[in-house]
Amino acid sequence: MKTYDYLLSYNIKPSVQRIAIMDYLLAHKTHPCIDEIYMALCDDIPTLSKTTVYNTLKLFRSEEHTS
Repeated sequence: MKTYDYLLSYNIKPSVQRIAIMDYLLAHKTHPCIDEIYMALCDDIPTLSKTTVYNTLKLFRSEEHTS
């Protein structure tokens, strides 16, 4: 299943940032901190902020428990 469809299946609007963050998490089987995710993605997504990463992870976590 593509990331876009995966996010939709959890009723999460698949923005460019959310797709990139989910792709990062799926590709890295570690427990990365917000700084690691941000640093890995900020060159490709200049509008990305640490707040966006934090809020996206919080959203993913909340959807995990409600679906």
